[in-house]
Amino acid sequence: MCESDSQFETCLQALKVPQNSKSLFKVLVNIRKELEWPKDRQNILKVRTEGCLGQLVSILQMPQRYIMDVCLSILGNCMMDKNCSRDLVGAYNIISPLSHILKHHQKSDSINGRIFRIIGNMCQHKKDQWANLIIDKKPYIVTHTVELLKKSSADDLPPDEMYSEATLSMAIRALRLLLNCRTVIPLVKDFGVLKAVGSLFIKVSTEWQEHKTKEYLLNNIIRLLHDYSRYKYYNSIMELRNTDNGNSLLHLTNVLLLSPKKIVKIVMNFIKVSQLQSELPVTEICDKFMDEIVSKYLNPEGTDTSNNTGMSSGYLECVQCICYLLEHPANRNLDRCGKCVPLLIKVLDSFQEPNTAQLKCCILLVSTLNHCQYDDSLIQEQLKHNVIEVLLRKLQWIFGTSGALKENHNALRTSKNGNKKRVNRNSQSTTRRKRPRESICRESPNTTLVASPSTSSSAVNEVRQQASVRRQCSASPSSSDEEYAASRYERSPSPCSSIASDEAIFRALSPQRCPSSPANVDDEELSDSDDYSPVCSDVESDKNCSSENEEDEGKEDQKTAELLNDMDCDDEEESEGKKSPAVPEEASIVNLKSLLVTEIAILISSFARVNPIIPQLGTEEMLIALLNCSSHFKATVSAKINTVDIVVKILDSAEYLIPLMKSKFIETMYDLMKVQHSQNCNKCSDYKDVGKIILRQITTLAESGVGMGEIAHALLRRRCQTRQQVTLVIPYILRDKALLARYMLYCDGLDVLLRLLKHEWDMKKRAIKSLCAMASDMLNIANPIDVALNLSPTRTIKDKYKLAEDCEHVVTFKLDDGSVLQADRQFLSDRSDFFRGLLSGHFRESSEDEVRLSHVKKKSLGCLFLLLKTLDDKSETVDVKQDLDTLLDVLVLSDRFLLSHIRESILNSVQKFWVSARTVPVIYRWSLESGTNLLRVECVAYALVADISDAERFQMFNSLFQAGCGEKLKHDIRKLLERYLYNIPIKKSSFFCPRLS
Repeated sequence: MCESDSQFETCLQALKVPQNSKSLFKVLVNIRKELEWPKDRQNILKVRTEGCLGQLVSILQMPQRYIMDVCLSILGNCMMDKNCSRDLVGAYNIISPLSHILKHHQKSDSINGRIFRIIGNMCQHKKDQWANLIIDKKPYIVTHTVELLKKSSADDLPPDEMYSEATLSMAIRALRLLLNCRTVIPLVKDFGVLKAVGSLFIKVSTEWQEHKTKEYLLNNIIRLLHDYSRYKYYNSIMELRNTDNGNSLLHLTNVLLLSPKKIVKIVMNFIKVSQLQSELPVTEICDKFMDEIVSKYLNPEGTDTSNNTGMSSGYLECVQCICYLLEHPANRNLDRCGKCVPLLIKVLDSFQEPNTAQLKCCILLVSTLNHCQYDDSLIQEQLKHNVIEVLLRKLQWIFGTSGALKENHNALRTSKNGNKKRVNRNSQSTTRRKRPRESICRESPNTTLVASPSTSSSAVNEVRQQASVRRQCSASPSSSDEEYAASRYERSPSPCSSIASDEAIFRALSPQRCPSSPANVDDEELSDSDDYSPVCSDVESDKNCSSENEEDEGKEDQKTAELLNDMDCDDEEESEGKKSPAVPEEASIVNLKSLLVTEIAILISSFARVNPIIPQLGTEEMLIALLNCSSHFKATVSAKINTVDIVVKILDSAEYLIPLMKSKFIETMYDLMKVQHSQNCNKCSDYKDVGKIILRQITTLAESGVGMGEIAHALLRRRCQTRQQVTLVIPYILRDKALLARYMLYCDGLDVLLRLLKHEWDMKKRAIKSLCAMASDMLNIANPIDVALNLSPTRTIKDKYKLAEDCEHVVTFKLDDGSVLQADRQFLSDRSDFFRGLLSGHFRESSEDEVRLSHVKKKSLGCLFLLLKTLDDKSETVDVKQDLDTLLDVLVLSDRFLLSHIRESILNSVQKFWVSARTVPVIYRWSLESGTNLLRVECVAYALVADISDAERFQMFNSLFQAGCGEKLKHDIRKLLERYLYNIPIKKSSFFCPRLS
C-alpha cells in the first residue's frame, strides 16, 4: 500500500513499466487508494504531470475485467480535474476506447456504471464541447445508455440484464450532463432519452410507492426530468406521455412528496410550451398538496397543528409549491387550482406569530392571491371564503387593533425640529406608478426604512443580464438549420423565476429560495454524483487476484457499493461550480412588515374595483387598519403603496356612507385633524393631512345626490339610534351650509343633538363635540376672546380707591357687614345720575352724612368708585387688578347704579382677560343667578368654539351640568345656533325636508 508521496510516485513509475496482470492490478489498486477526490487533488495532478494518463488509457485495452474496473475508477476520479479531462479527451481520445468497451461489455454492471460516470464527469467541465463531440462522433454511447434504461424499465428481466441502482443512476446522470441547447433535439427526438427515462420512472416510482425502495435513483430521474424541462421543446412532453409503460407525467403525482419542489418546477417549465391542459397533471398535483396540508398540518377549523410556529419543513414546502403553481396564468382557474384558494386563505389565517419566517410565508401567500386579481371567478372564490376578514386580522396582527391609530397619535412626542424638510406630497402624487406607493410616516418611533432600492435594482440587473445572455445565445450564428432550431430551445433562466414580478423579495420567496428547514432536500443538495471510496481495501490480498473469474465474481457487489459512494463526491464538485450567489442578509422585521402590508394593500385595492361593492371593505376596522399601516413607516422614495389612496378608492361608493356614519370612523378622522402638540410637530401635520383627505372624500359622498337622499332618509325614517348616529357626524363632513341648515332645522338634527345632552356621559361627549364642530367649522361663530382682542387698546388700572385729602363734602357709606367707605359727595353727584338723585335730590339720604347701602361689598364698591374716578363718560377697555368675583360684583353694581360705561368697560375686561375653560362655569352661573344675563351668550359661544383640548372642554361642560345649568345651557345653545342657521340662505329649488310632526 502506498502510504507516502514517495511510495505513490513509485507506483506511478511502476505503471510505466510492463508488468503482468497480477502486479499491474496491485499497482492500480494502490494508485486508486491515493486518488480520493477532492482530498487527493494533488495526487491527481501528479498523475497528469508524470504522463500516466496515456498508460491508463492503454490499460483499458487489456482483457481482464477486474483490471479494467480499477482503471476506469482511476480515470473517473482523474476526470474530476479539468486539465486531466482535457488531456484525456483531446490528447488520448478516451471516448473511442470507452465506446469500444461498452460494445464488448454491454451487460457488465460495474463497467457500464464506471463509464457512465466518466462521461458525466467529462461533460460537467466542457458541457457543450464534449457533449456535442460524443453525440456527433460516438453516438453509440448515447444509444447504448438509452437501450440500457429501456431494458431496465421492463417488468421481467433475466438476471444477466439486471443493473444496479448505482449504474442506472450513473446512466441518468450522464444523459443529464449531455444536455445543452444544441443536443436537446437529438437527445429527445432521435435517441429517445425521455421516452426511456419515462418508462424507467414509471417502474421505479411504482416500486417506491409499494416498498419505498430506490429512492436515490428516483431522485436522479426527477432531476433529469427537471433539467430537460428547462428547455422549450414541446416534444419532451410528447415523449414522456408516450413511453412504453404509459404516460409517465401522471406518475409525478405519485412521487410528489419525495421531491415536491423539483416536480413542481418540472410542471411549471413544461406548462410554458404545453398545448393542452390535459397534458400535465396540475389538478392532481394541487389536490395532492391540499390533502397533505389538510391531513397533516391543518385541523378542520383551519388552525395550524404542525408545531408552535406552523413552519415545519413539509408544511412549508407544500405551501410554497402551491403558490408557485399559481404563478402561471394557465393554472389560475377554478378547474385547475381553484380549490387551492380557500386553503391558502386558511393557511394565511393560521399564522399567528409575526416572526421572520412567518412574515415571509405570509408575503408569499398574499402575493399569490394577488396573482388571481384578474380572474373574476377566483376573486369571488376568495371573497366567499372571507379573505377580507383574514386580511384585516393580518393587519391588526402586525400593527395592533383598530384603536392603534388614535392611540399612536396621542402618544407621540412633539418634534423639536421646526425646520425639518418635508416631502412634497403634490409632486409625489403627480407621478403615479403602476402600483400605488406606500405612505409611511416620517417620525414613527422604532422603525427603519422600507426595503432599500438597492435590493430591487440588483434583482432587476440580474434579470437583465440573464435576458442579455439568452438573446446572445439565440442570436448567435449557427452552422446549420438544426443548430438554429436547437438555439430556440435554450434553457429557461431560472426554474422558478416569477412571471408576474421582478422584485427581489418575491424571487427570493419562490420555491427555489424560500426559507426552509435544514432538513429539506434543496435543489443543489440532490446528489447524483459518482464519487466512491477507493476500490477495495479487501482487494489487496493476492488471494483475490488468483484468477480473473474470482476477481469478477468476488468484487461485483463491492464495486456497486463503491459506485454509489463515489456519486456523492462528484456531485459536490459539480455543485461547486453551479452554486447560487449567496443570498443577502435577512431583511429586518420592519422591512418584511412593509412588504406584507404592500401586498395586502394591493389585494384590497383590487377588491375595491369589484362590483357590486364588498361591504366588509368599508368597515371602520378595515379602514382604520389600512390607515394604521401608513403611520408605522417613514416616507421614502422606495415606498411601494399609499394606503390612504386605497381608503379613498374604497370610499368612492356612496353605499359605504351611512354605515360609516353609524360608526366612529368619521369622528376618528376628525380627531386626526387636531394638533395635539404644536404647529412644528411633523407627525401632527401628517395626521392632519390624512384626516383632511379622508373627510374630503366622505364630504363628496355626503353632498352628492345619493348621499343627500340617504342622510335625509336616515334622519326622517330610520329608528332613533340610527338618527342619533348619523346626526352626530353630519357637522364633521358637510361643507354646504345650506345643506347643514336643512338637516339641522327641517330634519330635526339640532333637536337630536340637544336631546343627546341628556344621555349618559359617553354619548353626551360625542354630542358636545358635534355641536362644537358645527359652531366653529360650519357656522363660524366668533370666539368672544377674539372679539375682545379687536377692541380699543387696554388701559391697566393698578391703584386702589382713596378719598382725596382736599374733599369738602364727605359722605360715608355703611355696608351690611359693618364696614364703611367714604367718598366725595359732589364728585359722585357730578359723575352719576343715580348718586345725584340719591345724595342731592329729595331722598332722605341727601341730608345725611352716613348712607346705608345693602347688598354691597366694600371691595366692590371701592373698585366701582375707582373706575368712576378714572374713566370718563365714554367706556374704554381697562385691566383692573382685581379678582374675578370682585369684577363680577362690580358688573352688578354698575348695572344697579346705572353706570353703563363702567359696565361696558368691565364686560370687555372680563371677556378679554377672564374667560377660559375654568372660569366659564363660574361666569355662566353668575349670569343666571344675578339676573343680569351679562356674558351669558359669550360663555356659550366660548364653550362651543374655543380652541382648547377635548378634555378641557368636557370638564367645562361637566361643571356646567353639575351646577344645575343644563336646561338653560341647552336653551342658549339652541338659540345661538338657530340664529346662525336661519341666517343661511336656502334656495327654493333646492332639496327640502319637511319638519317631522
